[in-house]
Amino acid sequence: MTLSHSGSGLFHRNHEKGSLVITELRMPYLNGIEFASKVRRISPEVKLLLITPLMRQTATMTRFYSSLGFSDMLHKPLLPRSLKMTVDL
Repeated sequence: MTLSHSGSGLFHRNHEKGSLVITELRMPYLNGIEFASKVRRISPEVKLLLITPLMRQTATMTRFYSSLGFSDMLHKPLLPRSLKMTVDL
């Protein structure tokens, strides 16, 4: 069983311990959008950050991911300083 498969259950049991969830767009069993939907039902106030392999981000994509509750997107390859800057916002 992978974390993506059991991640929603893990989050459900521990949702009061964090204010940020970082998820990958493409995962086996449960993609980042499905996972974010489950997280939103459990904890609507948590900040969601999406990591995506897609290199080009269009305004349409940004609006779509924002409408799903993602506060920001980061692209692979992920640079530690980019992650830190985004998380610190």
